[in-house]
Amino acid sequence: MRLKALLAILLSLFAVSAYAQFGASIQGTVVDSSGGAVVGATVTVTNPDTGVSKTTVTGDTGFYRVSTLVPGKYTITVEAPGFKKEVTKGVFVSAEELTGHDIVLQPGAVTESVTVLRAPSRHKISSAYPR
Repeated sequence: MRLKALLAILLSLFAVSAYAQFGASIQGTVVDSSGGAVVGATVTVTNPDTGVSKTTVTGDTGFYRVSTLVPGKYTITVEAPGFKKEVTKGVFVSAEELTGHDIVLQPGAVTESVTVLRAPSRHKISSAYPR
């Protein structure tokens, strides 16, 4: 009986450490070309290797955060009424890191889009000071 209890505890600890390896996040602020917050913009973060997407909506300050991501490269798509769709490809996320990515939306029809290929450099934000 003790062996089963010990095995259950070890498996629980392994599951927690495995989950912690995927504690990566992307966050930022969505603003318009004049610097004003875009409230209610839909932000979709997609891993093109796995096809897995997570979606959120910006708050009153234009802030968004997508958490529990698997390390890798992501595509961030932002859409809001009255603005061109913004697509940023190649945003790299490392395990246990918070990656910052602010987005500026340009005015335009919903049918227009802007695609940005991100350079390999990364901007890290300390998770000790969330926005």
